[in-house]
Amino acid sequence: EMDEEGLALLAKDGFAEKDPSDMMDVTTCKENKECVFVVRKDGILNCAIEIANKKHDFGFPKPISCHLYPIRVAKYSEFYALNYHRWSICADACTKGKEDDVKVYQFAKSALVRKFGDDWYSNLEVAVKEYLNR
Repeated sequence: EMDEEGLALLAKDGFAEKDPSDMMDVTTCKENKECVFVVRKDGILNCAIEIANKKHDFGFPKPISCHLYPIRVAKYSEFYALNYHRWSICADACTKGKEDDVKVYQFAKSALVRKFGDDWYSNLEVAVKEYLNR
């Protein structure tokens, strides 16, 4: 379940706000910068929206912006710009990713495929491989 702080903020401020660092729309965050939808269980953070969808299958896993995080997407007239959003609360995940040799784009594969499709992701893998082998 969501904690009291998250529920109170959701009731007071709604589910979205502007991130002051880049003025992108993001889910409302608590004082400690966690999303209001964070659910803590056994030291692991999960998404209340995702948990509810798994229980009730209402066809909305979570907003794509949340699913993609820590990748932020900016849409321009002819392309999308994907940027990694470095944030201290993700430090443990970054450490784990380094230990397991999992890159951000690999971590976010299901979200990237959801947003852009399998072909796009396959092309990304090729581009990364070419970039790393240059």
